[in-house]
Amino acid sequence: MVDRTENACLPETSTMRLPSVLYRLARSRHGATALEYAFVLGLISVAVIAALGSISSVILGVLNAASGALT
Repeated sequence: MVDRTENACLPETSTMRLPSVLYRLARSRHGATALEYAFVLGLISVAVIAALGSISSVILGVLNAASGALT
């Protein structure tokens, strides 16, 4: 049975899912743990890196098209 008291320990890292982490961050009176902040920051950094990669490929495509039009 899951202990849902205020002083309950966090679940193992392998069983933590994103919605439960976000719910805990939003509802916890005592704030989040360092592990939860690291998890959320890791997800944000992966999203930023993925976005930058797709932006750079678009920019390179535009530059290649522009240089092809000039020659």
